[in-house]
Amino acid sequence: MATDIVQLKENGVAKYLKTHANAIDGLDGVLVKATGDESIGGTKNFTGALNVKSKRVLTADDLPLATPLWSGASFLSGTHTINLSKSVNDCASGIALKFNPYNSGSGSAYTSQTSWFVIPKQHVSSNASGQNTFCPIFKQDGTFVGAKVVTVSPAKLTGADVNAVGALYGYVLTGVYEV
Repeated sequence: MATDIVQLKENGVAKYLKTHANAIDGLDGVLVKATGDESIGGTKNFTGALNVKSKRVLTADDLPLATPLWSGASFLSGTHTINLSKSVNDCASGIALKFNPYNSGSGSAYTSQTSWFVIPKQHVSSNASGQNTFCPIFKQDGTFVGAKVVTVSPAKLTGADVNAVGALYGYVLTGVYEV
């Protein structure tokens, strides 16, 4: 079966071969190459899963912070242990710790001035499991307050005495989320 190459003409003047991207009806712009590096402008709405090196890329929709693995208010002092509802090893990529200022007058945490700290799953599944992790805490103006010391194991978090003294006593852990 023979295929003819058709020439696109405008006002009788040849413009593009049918095989040229500019000759494809409905195509605005250029085609993306299958290999090599290039920049692609604009938003691309993929309807299927996006993979990189055969591994699925996680998106914000994959990791909603809707259901915490733990919630409450804990200074994470040396006597405090937080039991998680799901092992960190079973989380997609780790956990996020949410810290908020503590209101001693009401005995509850403020909902503003949140400091977040992410702990990768690899930290817990490696030799670092059970070792101290330092979670930086910042004031609303960006001033560094200090670092809460947390011992992270697959199913629990344990605090340290240093977390309940000085400026750090003004901040509590209010949630642990899967990320």
